[in-house]
Amino acid sequence: MSLTSTTTWSSVVRAAYSKDFLDTMIAKGIWIKLPNFRGDMNVVKGSTISFPINRRLPRQVSNLTEGIDPSAITAAPTEVTVTIVERGFVVQRTKMLDATSYTDTHRMVSRQVAEGAVDSLDYYIRGQALSNSVVVYPYGCTSRADLDATDDLPQYEEVVQAVERASSLEVEPFDDGSFVTIVHPIGVAMLRKLTELTAVSEYSDPALLYTGTSALKGNERFPGEVFKINNLRVVSHPWGKVYLGAGTPAQSPTTTTAAIAVGATSFTVANATGIAVGDWLTIGTIESGATQQPTTEQVYVTSVNGTTIGIQGAGPNFGFKFAHDSGQPVTEAANVFAMPIFG
Repeated sequence: MSLTSTTTWSSVVRAAYSKDFLDTMIAKGIWIKLPNFRGDMNVVKGSTISFPINRRLPRQVSNLTEGIDPSAITAAPTEVTVTIVERGFVVQRTKMLDATSYTDTHRMVSRQVAEGAVDSLDYYIRGQALSNSVVVYPYGCTSRADLDATDDLPQYEEVVQAVERASSLEVEPFDDGSFVTIVHPIGVAMLRKLTELTAVSEYSDPALLYTGTSALKGNERFPGEVFKINNLRVVSHPWGKVYLGAGTPAQSPTTTTAAIAVGATSFTVANATGIAVGDWLTIGTIESGATQQPTTEQVYVTSVNGTTIGIQGAGPNFGFKFAHDSGQPVTEAANVFAMPIFG
C-alpha cells in the first residue's frame, strides 16, 4: 500500500506556503529591501560569494599629444566577499491539528516562519550596514559616550552635512537623486522638533506636521517614509538602530549581583547610588559600532529598595525580555540614535 503524504501533493502545499511566506517577508522586512544583491547564486560553488564593485578610473589631469597614444591602465574591480551560512526554523504540524483547528494553520505557520526569517535577516543586515568607519558625530563630540540627552540633539545643519558628505563620497543616489535613512520612531520624533522642518511643514504641507503623512501626491515613497530633509528620505521603523545607554553616563555604572530570569520584575545591583524611580537602566554590554549585543535591554525603574530595583520591561509579565548573568553591566545613560545614509 502506498502512502499519500505532503510530498505527493508538494506542488499544492508549496504554492500555498510560498505565497503566505513571501507576502509576510515583503510586508515585514525593512533593512533587507535596501541592498542591491547581484550575482548568480546558481553558478557559485563553495562557502563564499564574491561581489565585484567597479571603481571609478583615476582623474586625467594631463593633455594628450597628437602623436602619442595614451598609456593603458589596468582596470580591475574591487571584490567584497560574503561567507555563506544557513540558518532556519522547522515547525511541524499534524493532520489532526489541520482537521480539528478552525484556524488556518498553514497560513499561521507560514507567517510565523517568515516573520522569524525577516527578523533575523534585518538584524544581521542592519549590523553590517552600521559596522563602518565613516561616522559623523554632532559638533564637538568624538564618540558616543560624549553625547548628552539635552545638549546633543539633532541639528538641521548636521543632517544637511551628512547628506552632502555621502554625495561627495560618490554614494550613488536613487533614481530621483535622493538618499534614505532608517531611524527609530523615537529618533524621528526628535527630528520632527527641527525648526527648519516644522516651519516648512506648516506652510507647504500641514498634513505632514499633524499626521506624519503627506497630503501631496505624485511622489513615490518608501514604506514608512514620513518626511524628507535636504533630499534625505526619513523612514520611521522600530528596527531603526538605537545604541542603548551609549551616551554620557548619569553616574558610574554598576553590575548585577545575581542572575536574572526572563520575566523577572526586580533584580539586585552592587551599588544603587543615583538610581531613582523613573530612570531607564540598560542591562548588558553597551554596543559599539562593530559589535551587536542581542540581549542588551533597557528597563524602567519602578522602585528602589536598598540594592533591589523593581522594573518594568518588554518581556513576559512586563519584566525582563532576556536572561542575564550575574556581573552584567548596569548603566544609566542617554540613548544614541543612528542615521545611516543609503543610496
